[in-house]
Amino acid sequence: MSVKINKRHAPRQQKIEYYNNGSLKSVGDYTKRNGYPIGLISFFYEADLSKGVDNFEHAMVRLSDNYLTLPNQRGYEKKKKKWYELFSKPTKRYVPIGRLHKTELYDRWSGINLENKKQYYQNGNLETEMEYSSSGGGLSDAPFKRIVKIKEYYENGNLRSVYELLNDKRHGISVFYDENGNKSEIKYDEDEVKRENIDFDNDSSTYKVDTDDVRNLKRQIQQRNSVIKLNVFEELIADFQLADKNGEAVNSDDQNLETNSEDYLKNYDGYVDDWDSSARVYTGRISRNNSFKFSLDEFLVFLDEFIEEIESGDYGDQTSLEDFTNWVYDTHGMSFEEAAGGGSCEAFTAYGDNSKEYRVFTSHMHEQRAYDLEIIIESQM
Repeated sequence: MSVKINKRHAPRQQKIEYYNNGSLKSVGDYTKRNGYPIGLISFFYEADLSKGVDNFEHAMVRLSDNYLTLPNQRGYEKKKKKWYELFSKPTKRYVPIGRLHKTELYDRWSGINLENKKQYYQNGNLETEMEYSSSGGGLSDAPFKRIVKIKEYYENGNLRSVYELLNDKRHGISVFYDENGNKSEIKYDEDEVKRENIDFDNDSSTYKVDTDDVRNLKRQIQQRNSVIKLNVFEELIADFQLADKNGEAVNSDDQNLETNSEDYLKNYDGYVDDWDSSARVYTGRISRNNSFKFSLDEFLVFLDEFIEEIESGDYGDQTSLEDFTNWVYDTHGMSFEEAAGGGSCEAFTAYGDNSKEYRVFTSHMHEQRAYDLEIIIESQM
């Protein structure tokens, strides 16, 4: 003998919310009995009506029962021309809609279980997609499991990360992509890191860490044989002299190099030993690109100080490697680079016609145009 159970849709009613300016905020069905969301619930950014109402799509609202229909839904009718309304009684009105902000899809039978959730950037690109499922529990002997599959995207539409949550904890292989498309993977067992296998430059023996939280980064670099690189780009407006391949001061007639007066070295009394009195002095843009390697202990001195700032609550959600880089420059200046073995004595390059490069013999800075730091963490298997 078998018993067949027919599921029935729970009685529902539509709920609509509007912004103060009259544009649509959200719409969806909710169960009449207990107010649970059921089916698809849509949320919208506020429409900027200063750009004109006609610049937006419009939802249709029946005047008889205030039921709202979106443009992509069955039964939607486009707004009639204004002259048409002069000869008939209006049966509907139209409200402007901003860009889609997020959608939530609930079980269409009972309105209890959330099945899918999407969130969008203001430019219309997908920001996050989450798929929900569950198993076990109830009359089953198997333990209850709630699983969430998550995809995150950058604002330009490129994939940022793919991972799963098991009972609200990271589980399985999490995949991450930086903004250049470099891929990294970390294996979790309910939030505990079990294995990291992070690809870098298509080299099977070298891996690159990419994380949004330096507290996790600290643990990762301590667990693995890590190499910490610091790339530095600095650009100055300076007085300078040129050097040949042997490191001796040299002159150039390059038209793109601006020459100072012959007695210009008098400005550098006390530093005259650094300059060659027989060579010309130029003024203009010079720059350097350098790469250094940190020892783990030296790097952790700075990282631990930043983590203390985070834990004190002074930095809110600013926990990424990029946030750390900005903080370490603001707080420690060039001493961070010096701890990695670099500093202001590094060789600079000057630029002549057609971007021809000249080695700088010595220089005196007038203005620092740029000082950019990039931290790269590499690890060996």
